[in-house]
Amino acid sequence: MTDLPTGTVTFLFTDIEGSTRLAAALGDGYAPVLERHNVILRDAIRDAHGRELATQGDSFFSVFVQPAQAVGAAVQAQRALADSSWPEGGAIRVRMGMHTGEATLGGDNYVGLSVHRAARIADAAHGGQVLMSQPTTNEVRAVLPAEVRLRELGEHWLKDLEHPEQLTQLLIEGQQTEFPPLRAARRPVRLPAELTSFVGRGAEEDLVESSLGEARLVTLVGPGGSGKTRLALRVATQMARRYPEGIVFVPLEGISEVELLPEAIAEPLGLRQDAAIPVETLVTNYLRERRTLVVLDNLEQLPEAARIVARLLREARQLTILATSRGPLHVEGERTIAVPPLRVPDAERLLPIDELRQVESVALFVERARNADPTFDLTDANAAAVAAICSRLDGLPLAIELAAARIRVLTPQAMLDRLERPLALLSSSAAGVPERQRTLRGAIAWSHDLLSADERALFRRLAVFAGGWTIEAAEAVAADAVDVLDGLDSLVHKSLVRRHDRAGELHFEMLSTIREFAIEQLGGDPREEAETRRRHAAHWLAFAEVLAPDLERGTDAALRLVDEQDNLRAALRYTLGSAAADAAKAPDVGVQLAIALGRFWALNAAREGSAWFERAIAASANADLMTQGQLHFWFGVLLDEQARGPQAEQVLAESLRRFRDLGDKPWQARVLNSLGVVARSQGDLARARELLSESLAIRREVGPEERLAAVLSNLGVVAADEGDLDEAKNYMEASLEIDRRMDNLDGIATGVGNLGDIALRAGALEEGERLTADSLRLFSRVGDVLGIADDIEHAAVAAAMRGHHERAARLLGAVETMRLKEGLRMPDIDIARYRTIADDVREVLGPEAFDTAYASGCGLNREAAVEEAIDGLNAG
Repeated sequence: MTDLPTGTVTFLFTDIEGSTRLAAALGDGYAPVLERHNVILRDAIRDAHGRELATQGDSFFSVFVQPAQAVGAAVQAQRALADSSWPEGGAIRVRMGMHTGEATLGGDNYVGLSVHRAARIADAAHGGQVLMSQPTTNEVRAVLPAEVRLRELGEHWLKDLEHPEQLTQLLIEGQQTEFPPLRAARRPVRLPAELTSFVGRGAEEDLVESSLGEARLVTLVGPGGSGKTRLALRVATQMARRYPEGIVFVPLEGISEVELLPEAIAEPLGLRQDAAIPVETLVTNYLRERRTLVVLDNLEQLPEAARIVARLLREARQLTILATSRGPLHVEGERTIAVPPLRVPDAERLLPIDELRQVESVALFVERARNADPTFDLTDANAAAVAAICSRLDGLPLAIELAAARIRVLTPQAMLDRLERPLALLSSSAAGVPERQRTLRGAIAWSHDLLSADERALFRRLAVFAGGWTIEAAEAVAADAVDVLDGLDSLVHKSLVRRHDRAGELHFEMLSTIREFAIEQLGGDPREEAETRRRHAAHWLAFAEVLAPDLERGTDAALRLVDEQDNLRAALRYTLGSAAADAAKAPDVGVQLAIALGRFWALNAAREGSAWFERAIAASANADLMTQGQLHFWFGVLLDEQARGPQAEQVLAESLRRFRDLGDKPWQARVLNSLGVVARSQGDLARARELLSESLAIRREVGPEERLAAVLSNLGVVAADEGDLDEAKNYMEASLEIDRRMDNLDGIATGVGNLGDIALRAGALEEGERLTADSLRLFSRVGDVLGIADDIEHAAVAAAMRGHHERAARLLGAVETMRLKEGLRMPDIDIARYRTIADDVREVLGPEAFDTAYASGCGLNREAAVEEAIDGLNAG
């Protein structure tokens, strides 16, 4: 092959999806189908001025001088393939992948990494799908025809390639655009994006990487602002391939109690609490056999964390932990690495500019200064001042970044003059405080000194936020005194506040060291601090109260509350603290906030919620009966979630007594319903029926109707436990009718699933399968994990009834893993039933086959388990 294009070219790989299956199905009819496919591909390549390089079976390899030509060929070919008439069962679906890179000739064809990347991209596609690398996307974005669009698919690991590939899908008007997940192996790396470039630290990066290969706990130590977090994130990002089970980042800025550390680790792992299993055990069990890297950031806030870290490493033998802290953890086997300041210029001799640029601290200053002012450069006129600034700031990254951000309003010499003022040593001369830490405080104080009076007021008031805030939240605590929008914009530009997107909403936050300084400023005026914290708590109370009703209906309210847990905890700590009796603490706000979060904690964090309710009840001695009744109600519900039935019953009885004293019948009905659930969970069906019947009578008298559905549903469950399936069905259908009228999706899913369970108990297999599949789809839609688990268990029952015992064992394994991972507790009364089913399946399959199938199911994630369950239910 001669006259092949050289330089930068675009390679296009294509092949037929399922060609072996097609050849077997069509027999002699496959040859003309393949020939028609070949004609279409060759016409498209020729018309786009490409060169066909090689064919092998049904695969084509071609090259184009311009990326737009490759896109044109792909579009023409996919349209022609879709418009062609194919024999029944013989439709051709072609996957395509392209990459733009440097052409390397080897003999009479191309070789090298660019060819391999294009081939691997094609391998990741599905039939009918066209994928492109980032270089190709960048080249064609501005020249696409009107009927062709792009869809970013994110980073994917492709076979045999060293780095993840940013892939884009070509969307062709009139053609299929929705496909299953790519066939690439995507690794679960959950790390924050690096919003600015990483400067220097090459030696430290290499040292940390090699240490992680030799030790299972590596702790980066150094003062605040020394760049520990950035270094940890950089190394973790570079090492993604070493940890096939994933990398997770655990920020601990908002955590001040060591008891919450396991929960902070559980969150990015996707684990939900199980009332019957301590969160620390839940996390340990999940990590036990997984080769995972966990990055624990800012552990200095939790000096007692060493015990938990040691247990995790001892019991999860494939786990590696990379921690950042201001001091060692003193755990056996720990490898401690000091993160020193960046290298600074020699104060005695000014280097030539080209050499000065290579000094890490100067490189960082120049890079960040250009972010603030793109016209900035290091010159003969400012080189001495820049070098002096970096030296005066001891090479501390945060201090340098704060200084560089002022380049919009100060020359380097003016910055240097300000750093020479006494304010630069604001940290005080306390014994034992490192000089560089004093300088960091000086840099922060200096930056604060540049603010206007209004900006300072906003800066110190924003210190009350833990974990960030929205504009609306900032206005709630400061709009009475300052212009929040202008002030916040100024603080962002001056690098005292950072902004980022969280689920499509703009959020703001301070670095922890800056927030510490701001808290000190706020504490300088006790009256202002008390008023600011009161406003902060009042804002989060209003936020929680708005979302509380939606928690009952399977909306995204719980996810929004999860995002703000640090602020909610800060508000509760202030309002329900040891000095809650002080009127300025406003304990009534804390009490009402706990009540508003009751349902949230019942769904997500029963153990933490019950601890807050204990505080709230202690602070509510003088509260009215309604408040006390609601406090005891939610406390009892959360105790039941933790399998503390007798105590839950006692607390709920206290709640009922208060509501009876009030004569509040709707609340009496709600408490009686929960008491019935507690009795049923403990196996006392007669008592459960009595309580639920009393609740039902009140509900029918006073309403509201939507709460009547829950009582009817619970009565149906009790009737099914008692063996009266006709009565159970009547209750369930009445409950479902109400939920449908109220458009309560979670209630509808519950009702349909319960009817499916009743049908299975009655031997109506096909009806049970249909209803269970419908319920499972709805639960998946609203994200009710407990409902999903229940339905997969019902699907396992159906599979066993069908004689599909291997599938039943797989589903039982999948749901067991799900319950462990998500922290779901099965009531004691239900355990025996499913244990019997598992024993029956084991007896039919034999222990070895059962254990194999069960273990296979344990490896399924939630989405795969749901898909397998629904497929089995539909197939019958």
